Amino acid sequence: MNAKILFTLAAAALFAGCATAPTAPAGPTGVDVARFHAIAVESVEISPTAADLSDADRAALEQKLRVALVESIPPSARASQAGEGVLQVKLLVTSIDAANPALNGVSAALIAVPLDRGSVAFDATFFDAPGGAAIGSTTVRHRSRVLLDLKGNFSRYGAAVGALREWGAVLADSLNRG
Repeated sequence: MNAKILFTLAAAALFAGCATAPTAPAGPTGVDVARFHAIAVESVEISPTAADLSDADRAALEQKLRVALVESIPPSARASQAGEGVLQVKLLVTSIDAANPALNGVSAALIAVPLDRGSVAFDATFFDAPGGAAIGSTTVRHRSRVLLDLKGNFSRYGAAVGALREWGAVLADSLNRG
């Protein structure tokens, strides 16, 4: 009897993970990326309404997300500051859901699948000059995929960190194709 229940739970988790289509990372809307040779990450901020975090936890998570985004951009496409030919990016995390690593450890041990997935949504705004007006924006929503984001499922905000890494790599790749 227990084997049937475990099999049913595993199958449900598998299908739930497969049914959630990954959101393709979006690039800047209406921005001619071909005219830029590098990307500068100006800031990554978490909206006060996005998560119930202490000031210290918010600052630490913002720093972790910023580092993940910056490191996802290859050094050849990364700029440390704004300048001529540099696409500036400011991110505002509008929603972030933490995964429960303990629950995922238990569900992975019982049915080999972490069930508590994390998610993140953010607005990216793009600039071409310091202090200038925005030249484009995009909104990204990412929910970790049960079977594909295993590492992120075992860290409270691993899904968000992974999503920013993935998005930054795609954005940097769009520079190279431009």
